[in-house]
Amino acid sequence: RDDEAQVQRACHLVILAEITTRWPALQRRLHHHIDGQSVLHHLAIAVDDDTAWGRALCLAGYDPDLHQAALTNLRALLRTHNGAAVAHLAALVL
Repeated sequence: RDDEAQVQRACHLVILAEITTRWPALQRRLHHHIDGQSVLHHLAIAVDDDTAWGRALCLAGYDPDLHQAALTNLRALLRTHNGAAVAHLAALVL
């Protein structure tokens, strides 16, 4: 195995652990599947597009007012740390 790939996967696992522990109120919906993909995946691929992000939040059924701070911080984390890869890992381990 490629050492760099192992380090990347370990980093993604740490980010996934942070998502799981930092925002427990978001967990149930994050791992719900819509159109064959988790909500986390839908959010991860939408981080750079405000319209797509809003659609993903609506699909998930999140109340943006109730969870505004958590969702804003989650978006920043996914944007900074390759959210699509983190979502893929989540699908494998959760």
